[in-house]
Formats: sequence, C-alpha cells, structure tokens
Amino acid sequence: MAAPMSDEIAPKEPLRPETSSAAGAPDDRPEDAAVDPGALLEASREALARGDRMGSLARGREALAAHQARLGGDHPDTAAAASHLARAGRSLGDFRGAADADRLAWTILRACRGDAHGDTARALGDLSASLRGLGERDEALRLAEAALAGLVAFHGDDHLEVASAWGNLSAIRRERGEHEAAREAAERALELRRRRLGEHPDTAIALTNLGTILAAAGDPTGAREREREALAIRRAVLGDRHPETLRSLAAIATLSRGLGDLSGALQSQREALAGQREALGEASPEALESRRLCVYMLTRMGRGGEALRECEAALAVAPAGGKVQQELRQLRQQLQSTTPGRGRGKGKGKGRR
Repeated sequence: MAAPMSDEIAPKEPLRPETSSAAGAPDDRPEDAAVDPGALLEASREALARGDRMGSLARGREALAAHQARLGGDHPDTAAAASHLARAGRSLGDFRGAADADRLAWTILRACRGDAHGDTARALGDLSASLRGLGERDEALRLAEAALAGLVAFHGDDHLEVASAWGNLSAIRRERGEHEAAREAAERALELRRRRLGEHPDTAIALTNLGTILAAAGDPTGAREREREALAIRRAVLGDRHPETLRSLAAIATLSRGLGDLSGALQSQREALAGQREALGEASPEALESRRLCVYMLTRMGRGGEALRECEAALAVAPAGGKVQQELRQLRQQLQSTTPGRGRGKGKGKGRR
C-alpha cells in the first residue's frame, strides 16, 4: 500500500488554540504586532490540508516560535502549535522532530490540563505515532494503549478521538506483525468513523488503514476492495486531483499488480500519472515513478513499443544526472535491445540522447 505512515497520523483534528487573551496568558512578555501566532498556525494547517507539506512545516515552525515568544512555553496554545508542527513533520517522515514536538505538547498539557484530560491523552497518542515512525514499537504500543484508555475515560467509547486512537493502535499492531489484533482495532476505528462521519476523508483514511492491514495479512483482494472504497470517498469529497486521491489510485495499482491484474494496474497507474502531471508537474518524483511503473507493466504485457515511448517521455523531463535519469536510460537500453525495429542502429536514431 502506498504511504503507509499516513494512516492514523494525519486525520486527528488538531488541538485548537484558545484566544490569546485567555486567562493565564502572560502580559509582561514582549509582543511583535507584526506576528500573529494564530494566523501563522492557521496558514500552516491550510497548507497541510492542500498537500503542501513543506510549506506547512515551515509555517508550523514559525507558528511555534511565535507562540513561545508571545505566550510562553507553558500555555495551551503553545501546545497546540507544537502538536501541529509534529503532525506536519510526520507527514514528511521527520519522526525525530515530530517526537520532540509531541513531547513538548504533552509536557505542557500535563502541566496545564492534567493527566486525566482528553487533550493530554491525545498528545500521548500523537507521541506514540511519532515513536512508531522511529521504530520504537514497544514504547509506541505502551503509550498508544494508555492514550486509548485515557480518551475512553474522558470522552466515552463513541467519540471520534477514540476512533483515532483505535486507528493508531491498529497501525502499531500491524507493524509488530500482530495482524489479527491490528485488524480488530482498525475495524473498530472504521465502524466509529462511518457511523459518526459518513463519507469523510477520515473515513477514507480508516479504510486505507484496514486495507494496509489486510494486505500485510495476505489478503490483497480485500485490501484492494477497501482502497477502492477509500478512493470513491476521496473523489467525491476531495476531488480527482487531490494528493490523497492520487495516492489511492497508486495504491490500487500496486495491489492490482500484485494480484496479476496488469491491465487494471496500468489503468489505475495511468490515471494517477495524469493527475500527478497536472497537480504536481511532469518532473515531480511522483509522476516519474508512475511513468517508470507504467513502463514496467507495459513491458510485462508485451507492449514494448508503448513502453519505449513512455520511457522516452519520462527521460525528456527527468532531472539531468540524477538516479531517476540513470534508471530510465537503463530501461530504454533494455527496451531498445528487445523491441523489434528499435534496437541499436535502427529506427534512424530514434530514442538516442
């Protein structure tokens, strides 16, 4: 499945800042009227929502620094900024930085909310997700179970925060190879989200998470069915060119390829490629990888001429001197040597660079 670390890390509704005039906000710290911490945080959230992960991380760092300067390091709004920064970091695979930000948020919330508060439990769950990304699975599991228990105690077992905690626990169980326990937790998360949200991006994330677990447990057919459900929701709610929709298409292509359905895999990969070219650019890593996979599938299907043309199109936009260009040139050489009429010295020099 594509981008497995996205499941159950991104969907949680982030901690919302209180107003800067909330009780307890220090009034003796210098303020920079040109910097609005809340506006910076909202800009970072909006960037992440539209798929601009690097932009979100940059604004998130600014937002945390602004909150610390304006409100201090022990205010709930500062915890909210740290929590979001961790989320942006996880989306880019910066799990060490995310864990540091999560610990900061959790420490602040323990001090100002108490251990029994739902916000504190959520921060603990976020920290477990970052530790999972670092491969610290035993500690991640311990914290995830504690977070789930805390959220159930605070909210009851029918709250969306509890659904997120079940999803996080399922992802950790999956990576520990505990497939049955992972599936049960993922199904709890999905059932809760379907009932409370209906067709919603968070429901799609729960479907992808369950599909990832089914694939790991040796059920690629079930995994593809869940990912197709997720794709339908993402198309309807996010649109055909949203990054999450394109990742669903790529995941379906991967699963179809594993099932031997090369025709279905090629169709999904080409649709993903069209969206990636439009939304991300011809030379984006995602579009180039989709082209490479299309070349691979066309070659396996005995359609060498199409594969060679796809390879040439990728080479025309691949960054010069990079690994991608080197791999594509090797593919082209192999195709030229096996495609009738397109070997070395044939075809009036077509395909040479």
